[in-house]
Amino acid sequence: MDSSADIAILVAEECEHKVNLTAEKTSNSAEVGWLMMFGIEEKKIESLMRKFELKSQFAVAVSSGFFSA
Repeated sequence: MDSSADIAILVAEECEHKVNLTAEKTSNSAEVGWLMMFGIEEKKIESLMRKFELKSQFAVAVSSGFFSA
């Protein structure tokens, strides 16, 4: 093999490595985004549950309707 073929192989390997790293980072950021969104939704539900603590008949009715839907 001559040196230009060696260089071409090295460049191709480096390019492939960078593409794989970029794809991996994109996948990780998408997973983090979903987890963050899930965490935010979970906090919203907890907040809503605190607002409708079982203090009155109205709160009981709202809670039953909300969780049966």
